[in-house]
Amino acid sequence: MFSAVKINKKISIPSSLERVREAVDTILGHLDKTGLDESTTFDIKLSLEEAVINAMKYGNRLKEDLVVDIELTHNGSKVVIAVEDKGDGFDHRSLPDPTDEENLLKTGGRGVFLIRHLMDRVQYNDKGNRTTMTKYIKRK
Repeated sequence: MFSAVKINKKISIPSSLERVREAVDTILGHLDKTGLDESTTFDIKLSLEEAVINAMKYGNRLKEDLVVDIELTHNGSKVVIAVEDKGDGFDHRSLPDPTDEENLLKTGGRGVFLIRHLMDRVQYNDKGNRTTMTKYIKRK
Protein backbone atom coordinates (compact mmCIF):
# COMPACT_ATOMS: atom_id res chain seq x y z
CA MET A 1 0.00 0.00 0.00
CA PHE A 2 1.24 3.47 -0.89
CA SER A 3 1.95 5.89 1.92
CA ALA A 4 2.39 9.66 1.81
CA VAL A 5 5.03 9.58 4.55
CA LYS A 6 7.32 12.59 4.24
CA ILE A 7 11.02 11.97 4.82
CA ASN A 8 14.03 14.29 5.02
CA LYS A 9 17.26 12.58 6.09
CA LYS A 10 20.96 13.29 5.74
CA ILE A 11 23.84 10.94 6.42
CA SER A 12 27.60 11.14 5.90
CA ILE A 13 29.88 8.13 5.52
CA PRO A 14 33.64 7.70 5.16
CA SER A 15 34.91 6.79 1.69
CA SER A 16 35.35 3.09 2.38
CA LEU A 17 33.75 0.59 0.01
CA GLU A 18 33.01 -1.55 3.06
CA ARG A 19 30.51 1.12 4.15
CA VAL A 20 28.45 1.20 0.93
CA ARG A 21 26.00 -1.50 2.04
CA GLU A 22 25.48 0.22 5.40
CA ALA A 23 24.68 3.54 3.70
CA VAL A 24 22.31 1.96 1.18
CA ASP A 25 20.57 -0.08 3.88
CA THR A 26 20.15 3.05 6.01
CA ILE A 27 18.53 5.00 3.17
CA LEU A 28 16.33 2.08 2.11
CA GLY A 29 15.35 1.56 5.74
CA HIS A 30 13.90 5.07 5.79
CA LEU A 31 11.94 4.25 2.63
CA ASP A 32 10.54 0.96 4.03
CA LYS A 33 7.53 2.67 5.57
CA THR A 34 6.55 4.37 2.29
CA GLY A 35 5.18 1.26 0.62
CA LEU A 36 7.27 1.52 -2.55
CA ASP A 37 6.90 -1.44 -4.88
CA GLU A 38 9.79 -3.87 -5.43
CA SER A 39 10.68 -2.54 -8.88
CA THR A 40 10.95 1.06 -7.69
CA THR A 41 12.94 0.01 -4.63
CA PHE A 42 15.32 -2.02 -6.82
CA ASP A 43 15.91 0.94 -9.16
CA ILE A 44 16.63 3.24 -6.22
CA LYS A 45 18.91 0.70 -4.53
CA LEU A 46 21.04 0.02 -7.60
CA SER A 47 21.28 3.71 -8.52
CA LEU A 48 22.23 4.68 -4.98
CA GLU A 49 24.89 1.96 -4.81
CA GLU A 50 26.42 3.14 -8.08
CA ALA A 51 26.35 6.81 -7.09
CA VAL A 52 27.95 6.16 -3.69
CA ILE A 53 30.65 3.90 -5.13
CA ASN A 54 31.45 6.47 -7.82
CA ALA A 55 31.63 9.24 -5.21
CA MET A 56 33.99 7.19 -3.05
CA LYS A 57 36.24 5.88 -5.82
CA TYR A 58 36.40 8.73 -8.32
CA GLY A 59 35.45 11.75 -6.24
CA ASN A 60 37.14 11.08 -2.92
CA ARG A 61 39.74 8.63 -4.29
CA LEU A 62 38.91 6.21 -1.44
CA LYS A 63 40.39 8.58 1.13
CA GLU A 64 38.56 7.51 4.28
CA ASP A 65 39.00 10.94 5.87
CA LEU A 66 36.76 12.35 3.13
CA VAL A 67 33.05 11.69 3.54
CA VAL A 68 30.24 11.14 1.08
CA ASP A 69 27.08 13.04 1.98
CA ILE A 70 23.72 11.51 1.12
CA GLU A 71 20.42 13.37 1.34
CA LEU A 72 17.04 11.68 1.04
CA THR A 73 13.73 13.44 0.47
CA HIS A 74 10.39 11.72 -0.01
CA ASN A 75 7.23 13.78 -0.30
CA GLY A 76 4.68 11.20 -1.38
CA SER A 77 5.03 11.81 -5.10
CA LYS A 78 8.77 11.35 -5.57
CA VAL A 79 11.98 10.16 -3.97
CA VAL A 80 14.99 12.44 -4.37
CA ILE A 81 18.46 11.29 -3.38
CA ALA A 82 21.54 13.48 -3.64
CA VAL A 83 25.05 12.04 -3.32
CA GLU A 84 27.95 14.45 -2.92
CA ASP A 85 31.69 13.85 -2.62
CA LYS A 86 34.52 16.21 -1.75
CA GLY A 87 36.36 15.75 -5.05
CA ASP A 88 36.98 18.01 -8.01
CA GLY A 89 33.95 16.71 -9.90
CA PHE A 90 33.61 15.55 -13.48
CA ASP A 91 31.90 16.52 -16.71
CA HIS A 92 29.00 14.08 -17.01
CA ARG A 93 28.41 15.18 -20.60
CA SER A 94 31.81 13.88 -21.73
CA LEU A 95 31.35 10.27 -20.63
CA PRO A 96 31.45 7.78 -23.50
CA ASP A 97 28.37 5.65 -24.13
CA PRO A 98 29.18 2.18 -22.74
CA THR A 99 26.82 0.60 -25.28
CA ASP A 100 28.82 1.86 -28.28
CA GLU A 101 30.70 -0.99 -29.93
CA GLU A 102 34.16 0.45 -29.17
CA ASN A 103 33.27 0.71 -25.44
CA LEU A 104 31.65 -2.70 -24.88
CA LEU A 105 34.76 -4.28 -23.36
CA LYS A 106 35.75 -1.25 -21.28
CA THR A 107 35.06 -1.54 -17.56
CA GLY A 108 34.21 2.09 -16.75
CA GLY A 109 31.21 4.30 -17.41
CA ARG A 110 28.44 1.84 -16.69
CA GLY A 111 27.40 3.26 -13.32
CA VAL A 112 26.30 6.63 -14.67
CA PHE A 113 24.62 4.85 -17.60
CA LEU A 114 22.62 2.64 -15.19
CA ILE A 115 21.62 5.57 -13.01
CA ARG A 116 20.38 7.52 -16.03
CA HIS A 117 18.25 4.58 -17.16
CA LEU A 118 16.86 3.50 -13.78
CA MET A 119 15.96 6.90 -12.37
CA ASP A 120 13.44 9.31 -13.87
CA ARG A 121 15.66 12.38 -13.58
CA VAL A 122 19.40 12.78 -12.94
CA GLN A 123 21.07 16.13 -12.40
CA TYR A 124 24.63 17.21 -11.60
CA ASN A 125 25.82 20.40 -9.99
CA ASP A 126 28.13 22.68 -12.00
CA LYS A 127 31.23 21.33 -10.29
CA GLY A 128 30.20 17.74 -11.03
CA ASN A 129 30.62 16.38 -7.50
CA ARG A 130 26.92 16.14 -6.60
CA THR A 131 24.46 13.80 -8.28
CA THR A 132 20.76 14.32 -7.64
CA MET A 133 18.52 11.40 -8.63
CA THR A 134 14.73 11.53 -8.75
CA LYS A 135 12.27 8.66 -8.94
CA TYR A 136 8.60 9.57 -9.39
CA ILE A 137 6.15 7.39 -7.50
CA LYS A 138 3.42 5.78 -9.53
CA ARG A 139 0.19 5.58 -7.60
CA LYS A 140 -1.99 2.52 -7.95
